[in-house]
Amino acid sequence: MKKLLKLGIILSIVITVLVAVSYFFIVPKIVSSPEFIEFIQNNVKKSLGANLILDKPVLLTSPKLLVDFKAKSVVLEKDGETLLSAENLHCNLSLKKILLKQIILNKFGADDVFADVNQLQTISLKEQKESKPSPVKVKFADSVLYIKKCLVLYKTDDVLIKLFAHNLEITKDRNPKHVHFSVLTDIEFDKQRFRLLFKDFDTVYFKNKTLYLDNFRFIVDKSMVNVNGYLNENGKYDINVKSDKFNIKNVKSALDSNLIIPNGREVLACFKDLGGDFDFNFNLTNKDLNGSVKVNKI
Repeated sequence: MKKLLKLGIILSIVITVLVAVSYFFIVPKIVSSPEFIEFIQNNVKKSLGANLILDKPVLLTSPKLLVDFKAKSVVLEKDGETLLSAENLHCNLSLKKILLKQIILNKFGADDVFADVNQLQTISLKEQKESKPSPVKVKFADSVLYIKKCLVLYKTDDVLIKLFAHNLEITKDRNPKHVHFSVLTDIEFDKQRFRLLFKDFDTVYFKNKTLYLDNFRFIVDKSMVNVNGYLNENGKYDINVKSDKFNIKNVKSALDSNLIIPNGREVLACFKDLGGDFDFNFNLTNKDLNGSVKVNKI
């Protein structure tokens, strides 16, 4: 019995040492190796039909069961065109609750992100056998999510949309957990330009598992729109959207782009040099929609 006990202790020590050596030395070396990168690239090529380019991927581990992954750049391309790219990608995970089937995402972000929506739409996922949901859940409650700079392109037959964003972040703080962003959407069509500007100014945040818009404002060309309300995890929401002296030309520009409704430019085609402004106030809940519109001048 004593021999069996000693043997069990020795085996436990050996297994612990092997796991530790693998965790601290072998796994990080494998992830950074050309063979592993080629394996990942081949799988992406097989499933997406696109090329994945990884530059200087590095995996670090720590005794606190933290896993830190960084890459100087990650690029997804197809037929010589860049579909998606990210510079200085950084992901930090905690495995301290892995026995409870939980992975804690501490940080995920990148310095510079580019996405071409039209090119991404050319990707076709190959059908795979239906798999069971993973028993391991990823927890985001204390995560820092960020993108320092971002450009997204989308083009239709008539319209070119450029979305410029910087300082996108969901902070680590809780109650409230702020959502920071500064986004300019530039819409070009038929020699016209239509712009939307969104900036949080600390008015968008999560509190008690509910997203709040606390006097959030955004600009539609030269018109200001004010939004107040909330949306909780159960799907209940109450949102008020209002504006004073909203420029009618902004409505015409939005319709002329054909983004709101197909052939939208035909709706007001009979009006020439349309101008004026109006007030509106709408309240939207998961139960109903009501509001009012007051035309000031036209």
